[in-house]
Amino acid sequence: RNLGREPTVRMVNWREWPSDVGVFDVVMAADVLYEKEYAILVGECMARSLAPDGVAIVADPGRLALPIFRDHLVHVGLEIFDTTTTKFEDGPVKQEIQVMRLRHR
Repeated sequence: RNLGREPTVRMVNWREWPSDVGVFDVVMAADVLYEKEYAILVGECMARSLAPDGVAIVADPGRLALPIFRDHLVHVGLEIFDTTTTKFEDGPVKQEIQVMRLRHR
């Protein structure tokens, strides 16, 4: 929005990735690793939809599937090249949000 444009957003099913999604310079996902199965599916979908020189940004509050996701990236040709961690507290909720930047290897 700061650039005067709205981002392209589309709801998709990780298990049935549409063939017409295309590739993008930037792909973002937040809090999507809450099931073990998604660890592999999200990585595969990111690899398919990320342009060769693109960057994927994945934010995760420490969900169950995060370690599997990180380990599986090598199998889909992606790597994490930057990670920042931010503490989040809201009443009893205390989390550390990891924001990972990925690229093709």
